Amino acid sequence: MNILKYKKTLVLVVILIIFIIRHIININTSFYLPDYNYMSLKNDISLMGKEIDYKKIIKYTGLSPFAAKEMINNGDVEKLLKINKTYFQTPDFEKTYIAFPITAQEQNTVSIMPMASLKKGDILITYNTHTFEWRHGHAAIVVDDSGEVILEHMAIGQTSVLSSSSKWSKYPGFIILRHPDEETARRAAEYAYDNLVDIPYNIFAGLTDKDMSDDVSVASSHCSHIVWQAYKAVGCDLDSNRGSVVTPEDIALSDELRVVQIYGINPEKYKDRFLY
Repeated sequence: MNILKYKKTLVLVVILIIFIIRHIININTSFYLPDYNYMSLKNDISLMGKEIDYKKIIKYTGLSPFAAKEMINNGDVEKLLKINKTYFQTPDFEKTYIAFPITAQEQNTVSIMPMASLKKGDILITYNTHTFEWRHGHAAIVVDDSGEVILEHMAIGQTSVLSSSSKWSKYPGFIILRHPDEETARRAAEYAYDNLVDIPYNIFAGLTDKDMSDDVSVASSHCSHIVWQAYKAVGCDLDSNRGSVVTPEDIALSDELRVVQIYGINPEKYKDRFLY
């Protein structure tokens, strides 16, 4: 019993040290703005259905070619052009607390970025949440066919909840990720909806029992663990570094996923994984 208590205390101390170090060096990944000038794609849209310049789409919108083609085919040209323009605008965002005074988030007040259409099983990642100035980020999974309902785990003292995906467009930076196998994505979303709602928050989830798929119920979780758990339950491991603790970035860097849209985050790490 004393040994277990000692281990838990040691883990807590290590995490606090990490928080302090990150606060001291003031890591700032809150918003990425392209270092090249804006160029309108208005004159290119009429050609996109015939000969698509994939690199230009990604460079000037953050959209995957798949998402851009979908907008054009659905007649959402104005939406695509707004994404094109907003991609180059510096946002005016405000800080609000999720769990005062520990965890906070940043959200746009103007120049809100429209999101590509979401599908069941899609994963949302942002780095605009932080605890003690540590930008651990946030993750959620889409659980319905309309793309409007997500499952997310916000902060200490709360349980996992179903909420609206629309609020994600207010983050100054987000990534939409999709598993290329539609059946895997559907099963993960259904598992999340059926088994992972109202789970207690635990920042240490995964340190001892990471995969709880075979348990009667998941004892505790946090935002990225609950997304990872949904996919792990259907045979897909999204933890890119296979560590005991899965973070939003671990999921974002998973080779299992493809980028549908990226905004306010440097696309360099994800450039080879856009959805075509």
